[in-house]
Amino acid sequence: MQLTVIVPCYNEKNTILAILQQIKEVPVDKEILVLDGCSTDGTREILKELQDPTIRVIFEETRRGKGAAVKRGFKEARGDFVIIQDADLEISPSEYPRLLEPVVRGRAPVVYGSRLMTGENKMPFYTYLANRFLTGLINIFYGSRLTDIETAHKLLPTKLARHLPLECNGFDLDPEITIQILKLGLTIVEVPVRFVPRTAKAGKKIHWTDAFAAICVIVGYKFKKVSVPPGTLDR
Repeated sequence: MQLTVIVPCYNEKNTILAILQQIKEVPVDKEILVLDGCSTDGTREILKELQDPTIRVIFEETRRGKGAAVKRGFKEARGDFVIIQDADLEISPSEYPRLLEPVVRGRAPVVYGSRLMTGENKMPFYTYLANRFLTGLINIFYGSRLTDIETAHKLLPTKLARHLPLECNGFDLDPEITIQILKLGLTIVEVPVRFVPRTAKAGKKIHWTDAFAAICVIVGYKFKKVSVPPGTLDR
């Protein structure tokens, strides 16, 4: 079983090489797929100088957002499963084996790494409130019992990821992916992952206004039908 690690990045010159090295060190069969969203801080130049055949880099022609990069990654992935890895070093790639375990054991096809199941809340106060609110809203609307729908560490079968009818191009892709998976009747297993939060001053890009877009997605999907091509859900 091969894992495709999708690394969407935008202006991450200070962390991109470190995160790629950490990914490479994880002892799982994997391909690394980096999608640069038109970085302007030198990240693009760093990636162009990479001489590593284990890392595939796609340079987007226009800046469309993290969601757009992730969707492109889903289409380009060659592995059996995909996982999203932010380039900001908040969640360590060393957590991959923990996320893969439920898949290997056949407990669920989709696994999320929850930052709120460790018993240590390290999120900034307002980020924590927004995450809890959005996660709670999804739980109420769609009958789930999730704890962290905003986590970057989402692991799912490539065949499923490739065929999800995703529309969002920004951070609102997080609730959209979750809702579509739930509406397809699939189980999402969460496992605890450790993380080191990054501040806006250090380069954190999500803003409180992104919560409004997420709310629109959560409410708007309540009466939408989600379907995928026949055979997509077969294991």
